Amino acid sequence: MESSLPSSFLNSQDSKGKDVDLTIYNEKVLLLPNGFEVLAFPCNQFLKQEPGTSEEAQQFACSRFKAEYPIFQKWSLWVTKAAHNLPYWMLKT
Repeated sequence: MESSLPSSFLNSQDSKGKDVDLTIYNEKVLLLPNGFEVLAFPCNQFLKQEPGTSEEAQQFACSRFKAEYPIFQKWSLWVTKAAHNLPYWMLKT
């Protein structure tokens, strides 16, 4: 697999100064602080965590957890297998 990352990024040092070839992380999802955005999609299918309406889920997240990220409409993972259905697409990738 060919990487599109700069070579200076692929050869980095850990906190102790030891060289680390970051190609060992090829084909893995990485979480880089300062480089991602949280999107919330409430769903009540996991231990009934999101009862109520989409608006109630947003109010709860914002008041309880001080959420400042986008909160979308509630969704159901199993409603449809349409190509435009984001939950279905996420499960397939």
